[in-house]
Amino acid sequence: MIQSDVNTLKNVDRWLKDHQRSHQFLATYLGITPAYMSQLFNQKRSLQPALIEKLVVLTGVSATKLARDSSKATQPAYLLRGRISNKAGQDALLQLLMDADRYVNLVTEQESLNETNG
Repeated sequence: MIQSDVNTLKNVDRWLKDHQRSHQFLATYLGITPAYMSQLFNQKRSLQPALIEKLVVLTGVSATKLARDSSKATQPAYLLRGRISNKAGQDALLQLLMDADRYVNLVTEQESLNETNG
């Protein structure tokens, strides 16, 4: 399971406790079985994008913020597997990382503006 999924589930679990809701409530809301919910929280299954979208709607927290490690001031972490064997591949990965960083910064700035103007 990727770290952003772990962070998301920790943040959702905290939201559930703060709002006095159960994992059963969450499973029903997400339209999944309690067994599937258990597998998610026990890191046996990964979060699918459709579930993340529903979590964003439920909590009112952006996917970017849900994916952050609330105990650290870090951005979401993603695990990439494999090996790049040539310069073109290395350049493409570097460009992807820079684009992702720019996107996260833009989303964060927009969220800050929304909160300020909200």
